[in-house]
Amino acid sequence: MADAGCGLCAAELPAEWVLSYQDGDPSGERARETMLTVGNGYLATRGAAPEAVADAHHYPGTYVAGVYNRLTSTIDGQSREDESIVNLPNWLPVTFRPVRGEWFAPGVWDRVHEHTALDLRHGVMSREIVVVDDQGRRTRIRQRRLASMAAPHIAALETRIIPENWSGRVELRIALDGRVENTNVPTFAGLASQHLNVIETGCDGANLMWLVAETVNSKLRIAEVARTLIYQGGLEQRADRRTLSEPGFIGQGLEVDIGEGEEVVIDKCVAIFTSRDRAIAEPLVAAREEIAHSASFDDLLHAHAAAWHRLWQRFRVGLDDRDDMRLPVNVHIFHLLQTLSPHTADLDAGVPAAGLHGESYRGHIFWDELFVFPFLNFRLPELTRALLRYRHRRLPQARRRAAARGGGGRPAPGGGAPLPLIPPCPAHQSPPGISRVPPPP
Repeated sequence: MADAGCGLCAAELPAEWVLSYQDGDPSGERARETMLTVGNGYLATRGAAPEAVADAHHYPGTYVAGVYNRLTSTIDGQSREDESIVNLPNWLPVTFRPVRGEWFAPGVWDRVHEHTALDLRHGVMSREIVVVDDQGRRTRIRQRRLASMAAPHIAALETRIIPENWSGRVELRIALDGRVENTNVPTFAGLASQHLNVIETGCDGANLMWLVAETVNSKLRIAEVARTLIYQGGLEQRADRRTLSEPGFIGQGLEVDIGEGEEVVIDKCVAIFTSRDRAIAEPLVAAREEIAHSASFDDLLHAHAAAWHRLWQRFRVGLDDRDDMRLPVNVHIFHLLQTLSPHTADLDAGVPAAGLHGESYRGHIFWDELFVFPFLNFRLPELTRALLRYRHRRLPQARRRAAARGGGGRPAPGGGAPLPLIPPCPAHQSPPGISRVPPPP
């Protein structure tokens, strides 16, 4: 149902460029999160609510192309190794509460209205939600999110909190959460899922926090550095912040006064680097340097939208006589470009069967580039070349595997990740002892 105060409801959103959801059934939330993913070919973040944690309906997930890890599981008394794309520390967490009230979280406050929209033309996810707490306090939250196509290591979230029938002191909590696992796909619920160890956390100065994690076996190091700025009335607020530190978690808490109808703006920007990245000394050092030069959300959005404009000039498909097909085609192109962009050409990465949108098929790489090559070849030939080189680098190991099985040539994989140390279980097969359930969208 439309809400009179909702900016998304009031906007004349172009039907061919906007994927929109209103007041959806919670049971479909994970599918919507997949469709609302924002990415740039280097990293992608699912469209989960910033106040949510992984549960039956929500699944925050951030993935970087090429970051995989191998774990050993015991199923029905048998050991097996599986390699998976790794769910990285959640950079999204932002929430609030009236002082001494309940924290805003799924299922805690009554949801009066929610509207989410993915702007395909500019690569921005927007969300507007109206909630009421147990004291009858009605609050409107407006959020925008992007994974910068202009600066591939940067993602950003802007949150605006507006009390509609109350005023008072508000407590804000902003965090990086490394207490994540790979639990997106019910089919793989019996497999080991703890791919990360958080090894360092901390806060630098008034508005920086950082977290460093390492994959358990592949020993890839991941660093996230977040910068948060608070604005009221267009002016930056320098309220005292306290550090919130728990094992695997780092955050900041602060309090601000806010009047009815006024707004407090939280501008959160994160830089993400891994030890796979080129031309860096160390991921945490690189992330700190990147965040030190990051702009405000609006400035990031300007450069990001310009980068998407250039991509659409190359990749848009004209359908003048098929109005009903414009949105579906644009959605497909958009999600392809979030997984494979000009930034991907600099990486040693393949084409995951489910993109960078979740953990279906454990992020394994089949032969999906064969389906996208015709679309890429004349528009971004350097990316086609990079994907072919990804395959070529793995030919020696593939030949050794074929020889070990008594054959010749290169075996066609049933599913694989970047480190084919052992033949992986075909991703469409359920491991022994686990029921066969189709993976989510």
